[in-house]
Amino acid sequence: MSKPSLRKSIPLSFSRAACLLVTGACLAKADTTIVSVNLTEFATDIQQVDSDETFGIAAEGSAAGGWVNLNQAGSATNLTDSVGSATSVDFSLTAPNQWASFNAAYDDTPLKGGIDDYTGTTLPTSITLSDLNATFPDGCKVIVYVGGFNANRGASISDGTTTYHFQAADSPVAPVAFVATTDTTDDGDDTAPEAQYAVFGSDVSPLTDNSITLTIDTLYGGGAAICGVQVIGEGVTPLPVSGPVSINFKEFPTTVNDPLEPYGVVPASNWTNLEAATTASNLVTDGGGGSTIDLAATAPSGFDTWNFGPLDNTPMRAGIVVYGTPATVTLSDINATFSSYDVIVYLGGFNAAAGGNQGSISDGTTTYVYSVPNPFDPALVQSTDTDGGDGADPATYVRFNGLTADSVTLTMTTLNGSCGIGGIQIVGTPAETEIRVLSVDRDALSGELTVVFESQAAVTYSAYGGTDLANASSWPEISTTDIVDAGGTASFSYTPPGSPPRFFLRIRED
Repeated sequence: MSKPSLRKSIPLSFSRAACLLVTGACLAKADTTIVSVNLTEFATDIQQVDSDETFGIAAEGSAAGGWVNLNQAGSATNLTDSVGSATSVDFSLTAPNQWASFNAAYDDTPLKGGIDDYTGTTLPTSITLSDLNATFPDGCKVIVYVGGFNANRGASISDGTTTYHFQAADSPVAPVAFVATTDTTDDGDDTAPEAQYAVFGSDVSPLTDNSITLTIDTLYGGGAAICGVQVIGEGVTPLPVSGPVSINFKEFPTTVNDPLEPYGVVPASNWTNLEAATTASNLVTDGGGGSTIDLAATAPSGFDTWNFGPLDNTPMRAGIVVYGTPATVTLSDINATFSSYDVIVYLGGFNAAAGGNQGSISDGTTTYVYSVPNPFDPALVQSTDTDGGDGADPATYVRFNGLTADSVTLTMTTLNGSCGIGGIQIVGTPAETEIRVLSVDRDALSGELTVVFESQAAVTYSAYGGTDLANASSWPEISTTDIVDAGGTASFSYTPPGSPPRFFLRIRED
């Protein structure tokens, strides 16, 4: 029998630190992606797997938080995984009999509610998981949680290839030790084993189809149900969230409008090229990973292309043009990616106006003025001129330094002729993040904990621990020596005295 892992914890955020609760449960491997869905009839606490709870089958490595609770919902797209990141996985169901609630022994587990099926149900009762391959390119295994009413005497659950038989537990007593069904034959009424879940695929032989449909069929007695599902597999390695965020505005799709990467005052790759577009979300960083930063622009005069020669493959070639009404670009949700940052604005416009086309660009605190070079010149020349009364020097970019607000709005105004915004770079100091814990192992006999976490070269770490989360600031240091990097990871071991039922750990940089 496999006992489900269920724990409650209070997540804390420490500057360059990690905090975790250890209860003896087996945790999933750090490179594992887990998507968990709980089907509920009512949005009550006893039917939810809450944000401060984890649930799963320890022996299958599926103990995880971040469950998606679907309260009488027929579908969901881009399900989030156990750490809250969106995946490609979509979910849908067919529920001819709608939803039901089950035995109180299953409170606070997925088996408290689900979509039920009866012997007389003519249409299939099923759930479908689709678009799996983009998140699980090497395949996955699927745990489906099955339950029903006490009077059920037999049912089957199938993925279309393998069919398992089970019956709902007649008199479950909390805490229930969850049992997997591996029975693939129907031997008649009341012969199938009592079970709470079935596993399709395995770590060795994963499922590789892009979608899977799981169908339940009640064969004997009262109703059976599909109550929840977990998808487990090695996820796609995320691209690093590092370096500048770079945006290029353009009028047409031709590649000469795109910066030749790496490009910029701060050279960067992975520019986001926006063709006549005024919104973008989770802008990509130089490292290829998505940031939290969103963009929303106003372009009353539209987009234009200013030059067809020297400015090829630079952001000064085209962009948001300004003739009369000022244009704006708002960057938001910055601080989750950068705690402080500079904004570099690449300047554009035509250059035929008498005295030169001139414009101003402001972040609401500082306003710079510039003129469009005549003739056009791709050289990166900064304007630091804040006085528009004495003319403006030719320039191709301005830089707003040392910003810390979570959002900033840039306003471009014409002073003479047309001007414009060709591109933007956000160059920041990375936001402080939690240290990523890779594994926690607990020796069942001695109680010794061994913790492995991501580390940085030339950085030392200390570990603290205690049983009282409310007094975390007074936890004693439990590492006897400095914890040092060992090639990208570091580890330490500690045996909590007295074998407490729960123990909190905190790791922080020295």
